[in-house]
Amino acid sequence: AGTGKTILLARRVARMHAANPDWEIALIYWSRSLNGMMRDLVERTYRRLTGEAPNWRRLHVWHAWGGNDRPGFYRDLAERWDVPFYSLNRAKRLAQSNETPFAAAMRMTETHMNDKPAYLDALVIDEGQDLPSAFYRIAYQALRTPKRLYWAYDEAQGIDSLVVPHAAEVFGREEDGRPRVDLSGFYPGGIRKAHNLNRCYRTPKRLLAAAHAINMGLLRDEGPLQGVTSARDWMDLGYEILSGDFSAASVKDGKMVVLARRPDCSGHPIDAEDFPLNFDDESILQVEYTASSIDDVEFVASSIKKDIADGLKPEHLAVVILGQWYDLGRRIAQRLAEKNIDALLLGDKHRDVFTVSGAVTISGIRRAKGNEAWKVYALNLHEAGSPYVNNDPAEELVGRNQVFVALTRAKLWCVAAGRQGAILDELLQAGQGNGQLRFKAFNKKSLKRSVEDMDQITLAFEE
Repeated sequence: AGTGKTILLARRVARMHAANPDWEIALIYWSRSLNGMMRDLVERTYRRLTGEAPNWRRLHVWHAWGGNDRPGFYRDLAERWDVPFYSLNRAKRLAQSNETPFAAAMRMTETHMNDKPAYLDALVIDEGQDLPSAFYRIAYQALRTPKRLYWAYDEAQGIDSLVVPHAAEVFGREEDGRPRVDLSGFYPGGIRKAHNLNRCYRTPKRLLAAAHAINMGLLRDEGPLQGVTSARDWMDLGYEILSGDFSAASVKDGKMVVLARRPDCSGHPIDAEDFPLNFDDESILQVEYTASSIDDVEFVASSIKKDIADGLKPEHLAVVILGQWYDLGRRIAQRLAEKNIDALLLGDKHRDVFTVSGAVTISGIRRAKGNEAWKVYALNLHEAGSPYVNNDPAEELVGRNQVFVALTRAKLWCVAAGRQGAILDELLQAGQGNGQLRFKAFNKKSLKRSVEDMDQITLAFEE
């Protein structure tokens, strides 16, 4: 989170379009509220390079799905390939157990994919963790040779699916075991095929480390749910091991591991040693226990009024709510209105924006993903952990990913609120480390999900 993935992809698309104006290029995203920002990023880079506007007939910025009232990759592909288009409602009826509607639509579309013509010259995918494996295979089929397919993902931000788009798993292997799409090593000329981004520019290290602790369950009473267990993988995530290890002996004896955010991976200005202003690090993360949604409404509205009195603008503030968010969001908006503060409630009426001048943003987790605000109020966090997840590890994994997304929308301050329970208790403890994490050693066998980067692993037959 906050490494600049979206900006890098937008710049890549603009440069490809400038260098190859005859190519048909698509930039794909999942969160609809990113539409305006992504188009703006592409256009600004393209204008700097050429002094002109992009040719939007050859360069597409598309939602992955699209619909009858808006363009999108799937909507366009269904027309070009003359295959059935499954709307959200139709896809919901087709979805199998634990399958998202979009995954169901892609599964059905893949059955019509044989011998369909390629028509795109390059396809760039942001938020890749939210897209099912079938989507990648369909995208691959839609690309002309040499199959210029780029994607970025953060496995911690998968809020509907736990599928990580590793190339060998998505595209399969040849008979000799080699991946059909191989991301190990380099292309001719020395360009690395896969890049790891671990320098966070958006979120201070205190908040980012706490978010990782919640995401993995590092302080969970029953032990972590997901994570990595090697020094190299922790380095890839931007941490260094100060003490301890993940050996069998350490796990057996319950030895402690201490990690810290690496200085070279902490890109936020306040984390720099030479930051010129006095700043209260404790204010970065505030944990607030609330007894009911009535408390949530009054607490948030009163706090926002104080924030604005202290100098923040309404558009600097966002309220991000887990779970069934709309009713609580509507009540917060009404209470803010009583205090003469405008709010942007991201319902169906405001699907393609996240921020407007003069208004506090109120959003569910899906619309918030990919966006940011200087100060974020993250509500209903208790719903992601015990005793609220029905002892379902898959439900808890997705819930903890959603908490990670909510916390890391903050560019400086985050207020985490909810009922007494595991999540807020863990967050209170993790937030006291100022970028350090201290937890009991664990091994891969104990995890419900490993998030090590499979595309970086060197296969035995390549050695």
